[in-house]
Amino acid sequence: MCSYLDEFSICNTISDNIKQNIILFHVFETDYESNVLYVTSDDLVYGLGYNYYGCLGLGHNHMVTSPQIIPQLCHQRIQRFINGFSFVLAVTAENHIYIWGQNSWGQLGVTTPETDVYIKPQKLAFFDDKDILEISCGLNHCLILSSDGQVYGWGRNSEGQVWGPLREAYCGPMKLDLYIVGVITRTIGWDVVITQYESHNSLKT
Repeated sequence: MCSYLDEFSICNTISDNIKQNIILFHVFETDYESNVLYVTSDDLVYGLGYNYYGCLGLGHNHMVTSPQIIPQLCHQRIQRFINGFSFVLAVTAENHIYIWGQNSWGQLGVTTPETDVYIKPQKLAFFDDKDILEISCGLNHCLILSSDGQVYGWGRNSEGQVWGPLREAYCGPMKLDLYIVGVITRTIGWDVVITQYESHNSLKT
């Protein structure tokens, strides 16, 4: 893991001792500046970087030049991070989802948002009873495929990114009129997530 981290200049401020204990890391860009989230072997989660719209989940939106711990994500057994332009989702071993960052277009899936920016991780309880198979994030929207073939989407939909009827945004997860058997290929762009699925009777993209 340490050799992979050395490929990213943003990781230079992480000590070699810490690098040896990192079991998961996620590097991403917001507004052309880098950020990194990582989990250590003792299940502590840290953030470092530009922190645009509070996308590191540290409780503020200031630049971070040395790793800071993210209390809400520690000891949650985070398995993966997925990001859009300036927002992030984290998935735990129990398939629970935490969200934070920019929410101007409802991209965090909060049904009744209290603010346009969530600077601390919040649990997205809607999916607590669902087995999540795939998550894709575009610029300002998300799509989730559950193991029973159901697809959910939310966020900006001005160009039909979420598949539903055209409107500026969907603030909460919406079940889409799709039933998916399996994922074949996936391509993620700034404004669109193109996923080729195999349905029970046809091929849909």
